[in-house]
Amino acid sequence: MKTYYQLCLVGILPLAICASISGLSNPICLFVACLWLMLVWWSTEVVPLAVTALVPIILFPILGIMDMGAVTSNYAKPIVFLFMGGFFIAKSLEVWGLHRRIAFIIVSICPGSPRGILAGFMVATAGLSMWISNTATTIMMVSIGLSVANYLTDSADLDRSVAVRINTTIMLGIAYAASIGGSSTLIGTPPNLFLATFLQEQYGIVLDMATWMRYGIPYLCIMLPLAWGYLSWTMGPVRSQSFDNLKQVIHQQLVSLGSISPEEKRVLIIFMITAIAWIGRRFINDWLGGTIVSDTTIAMVGAMVLFLWPVMPKGGERKKRTSLLTWDQAQTIPWGVLLLFGAGLSIANGVSETGLQALIMGQLSIVDHLPIWTLVAGLTIATLAITEISSNLASIAMLLPLVTAIAMQVGAPLLLICVPVTLAASAAFMLPISTPPNAIVLAYRPLTIRMMVSRGVVLNIVSIISILAVMAIL
Repeated sequence: MKTYYQLCLVGILPLAICASISGLSNPICLFVACLWLMLVWWSTEVVPLAVTALVPIILFPILGIMDMGAVTSNYAKPIVFLFMGGFFIAKSLEVWGLHRRIAFIIVSICPGSPRGILAGFMVATAGLSMWISNTATTIMMVSIGLSVANYLTDSADLDRSVAVRINTTIMLGIAYAASIGGSSTLIGTPPNLFLATFLQEQYGIVLDMATWMRYGIPYLCIMLPLAWGYLSWTMGPVRSQSFDNLKQVIHQQLVSLGSISPEEKRVLIIFMITAIAWIGRRFINDWLGGTIVSDTTIAMVGAMVLFLWPVMPKGGERKKRTSLLTWDQAQTIPWGVLLLFGAGLSIANGVSETGLQALIMGQLSIVDHLPIWTLVAGLTIATLAITEISSNLASIAMLLPLVTAIAMQVGAPLLLICVPVTLAASAAFMLPISTPPNAIVLAYRPLTIRMMVSRGVVLNIVSIISILAVMAIL
């Protein structure tokens, strides 16, 4: 409790001092003090992240930084409803168990060796996290991974220490694959969507699903095999009859799901049509003769169909008829993430409204003479380092205004700077605070922070190289 009050005080004290000295006459000072408050609370999680996201609604109008209408409008931008629609579609996959079926199918077709099983888990996790939240994907895959872990631990012909080493590697593979897979699509992880809205709001640059996947898919194709290769190497040589039997165990779990239900088929159809429409939105608009359809439109149409498509329970009792997704089920999506988007956009607008961005640009003459790739590499490394001690969305919300100011100062294309920085925000593999997948797998008892740090630091370096390679190629 003492630490709680200390952290609250550390966040609030600069704001109180700034307000008492300058009153409301220095918006930059007041804004920076608010920024400090949010940074402290976000990095320490002294209060829930979503609660901190409400700070701009309270303080920005009171301190004269932005009026209430301007602040609250950031919490209802198209990006918020795009992510909401994505959450609804992902929830329908979970409700009908389609995500488990997909995961079991992918894992079951991989080779029955330790490296093959690790590859199966990582491919399944990355594939699902492209469309489902990293958190939900990791929780589901960890539950499947635990069944494998329990089987290996109980195997008579496999040394316990070897089983623990394999199991912890699988858990790390799940966490890392969730972050890597989420980076490949616009809705896979919050920082990607935040960048898209930030660029459109501040600079009129449209970053749609297809454009982002030009960067995200190559990064996925490079980073996932490298991560698998490194984690496979850390497992060391393992030979055991247990793995031949393990394939049968996984296949039995797949068979236990039964044949695919009509509801699963309908959800799969809606999901596939939505994904194809996201990727081919430009062709749809060309056919319609305008920019009528947005990614948000597609997401909300997909969600609405789920709410409206009727499902008749067995027995045909009409009074119990429901839909592919009910509102009771939809209410369990992570609403707090949507508030984080609003807070991030409020911060971005505050940087320009208060004149802080102009002030920063006036002090950036030192970067004028740096080679562009040195600058890109430096900002990518800095973002990854900051994300290790803060949530990825909070980090990118704080950094993007500064990063774009630097890009404008040196005359670099915004995407050349912003894309690698955003990818780096989801490439922090060392600490549990960085991303939810890291925190989730750390609950697996034999896995320690020391193990995560030792593997993660290598993959952090690999991810930086992979990100820079993708940007250089494209």
